Amino acid sequence: MPLPNFFIIGAPRCGTTSLFAYCRQHPEIYMSHIKEPNFFLFNEGNSAFGGPGSCEAVRTAIRNPRTYEKLFAKAGPALAVGEASVNYLISTEACDRIKAQIPHAKLVVMLRQPVDRAYSSFIRSLRDGTEPCTRFEDAWADHERRVRENWWSCQHKAKSLYYAPLKKYLQTFSRDQIQIHLFEDLTQHPRAIIQQLFTFLGVNSAFAPDLAGHYNASQSVEHPLLRTLWNRTTGLRAVLAPALPLAWRGRLFVHLVAQRRLRSDQQPLPPGLRTRLTAELKDDILRLQDLIDRDLSHWLTDRK
Repeated sequence: MPLPNFFIIGAPRCGTTSLFAYCRQHPEIYMSHIKEPNFFLFNEGNSAFGGPGSCEAVRTAIRNPRTYEKLFAKAGPALAVGEASVNYLISTEACDRIKAQIPHAKLVVMLRQPVDRAYSSFIRSLRDGTEPCTRFEDAWADHERRVRENWWSCQHKAKSLYYAPLKKYLQTFSRDQIQIHLFEDLTQHPRAIIQQLFTFLGVNSAFAPDLAGHYNASQSVEHPLLRTLWNRTTGLRAVLAPALPLAWRGRLFVHLVAQRRLRSDQQPLPPGLRTRLTAELKDDILRLQDLIDRDLSHWLTDRK
């Protein structure tokens, strides 16, 4: 039975859902109907995650090898077979497990200005009802506790510290197995980035996917009652999801992230706060730009 030969490993809130959707359209690519199986984050019995939403994450993760293999049973003659568990990037265990089981896998990484990524993650967590803080700076300041308790979600700052986890992957896999893109490149030049991705995966790079969909954008937080009803842990989502077959859940997810529209007038991150938090991450950004040989000075400047 086939296993994936490529992974979109992260980071969250960096355009990975768009990449997943574009790959699904390619006739030579087969993507898992579940975007994030999270198989390589877990041993079969491991559930050592804490914080809001962790119980649901553990419950829905694919931990049985045979169940994981079934996600790709219909891959047929596809040249590229993949999934997009975006928390793999920050997991040293996932890195080692992928290397041990699929040593020649290709890995796709998307990176975004780290404070912008963290703020997008914060807004998403508020919307989903898993973020206990109402102010972004409070959630940011809670970083050390959330890392110590190994929160599944809401590690907004930790998942924006790219240097160490990406270095781990680059030390574990050969450089030609890893393709790295920036979020701003995807938003400004999507056709070029997609062509590079398809070339990297060894499929027809002339194929042009439909780019009209707007996938998984951060949106402002709706009325608290609606948020509670949609909450993955306590709301209707938690009640309905277990009753649906895995394949239906995956299709429903892709449909919802493409079609679900809440209010789009979210408050932008205050420029002064963005500047201050970016300064905290300056060393990590500078190390990262040397690691990937890419000028990231624009990440350190104020947005125009």
